[in-house]
Amino acid sequence: MFVYRCRDELDNIFTAIYKVYEDHANGGDVLLSLDGEAYLFAKEREVETDRTRSEKVARLLRARFGEEDYERICLALTSPDPGKAQAVYHVVERGIATDRRRGHLFDDLGNPEICKAFKLSQNAGRELGHLEGFLRFQELKSGILYARITPRNRLIEFLMEHFSDRFPQENFLIHDVPRGLVGVHPCRTERNARNVCT
Repeated sequence: MFVYRCRDELDNIFTAIYKVYEDHANGGDVLLSLDGEAYLFAKEREVETDRTRSEKVARLLRARFGEEDYERICLALTSPDPGKAQAVYHVVERGIATDRRRGHLFDDLGNPEICKAFKLSQNAGRELGHLEGFLRFQELKSGILYARITPRNRLIEFLMEHFSDRFPQENFLIHDVPRGLVGVHPCRTERNARNVCT
């Protein structure tokens, strides 16, 4: 068995998927692990994030399976479930092995790992839709808009993208309290339209 020890970050998990194929370890004997559990007789590898490799995986997933299935994969990876990396790896591995068409990556819901990834994605998607519809900002004395969230899933990147489109001319912060994350959006003007960061 090949165990790839990942951090709970999308780029790290995508890097691990790249390394599985780079190592020719793909197949049913691979585990992407987010916990520190020891496995007997396993070849273990710590995964260091590599943005170039992660971006290659993202481009491949978008091109091969389409934007909708790519978003489902990303939403599944926002879950706090420790088995999410393995479930997503299995979805990708099965999709490549069976040459799934665009928009059909999650068709085989009889497969437990694919079903798990699909459910994680659905749960995160519902929570995201709720937050996009009901999140309210309060204006601080400085004029900055501030929103405090306590989501079950790590959705701050999705929320920043959504509210950056809705409020491009506002300075705002979204604070994910349980994770200690803050998304920062500076007001976009003609001069700083490209300086949006999360």
